[in-house]
Amino acid sequence: DNPSKGGYIDLQMLWNKLGRPPAVMFGGGDGSTAHAANEYIKIKDLIKTRDFFLNLLNSHTNNKLI
Repeated sequence: DNPSKGGYIDLQMLWNKLGRPPAVMFGGGDGSTAHAANEYIKIKDLIKTRDFFLNLLNSHTNNKLI
């Protein structure tokens, strides 16, 4: 819930520039390894993230992607 506690990303730059409005960050895997020297994501988490975005896109389009 606080972009300043994660890796430095585009959302954090916009968040700071726009006066810290409500924002959402989303990514697969364990946030504690994001942007770390040993950054990784488990395959099962990668698949869950893919499925989330496919479902989101499919729910907002007439053409199903998969």
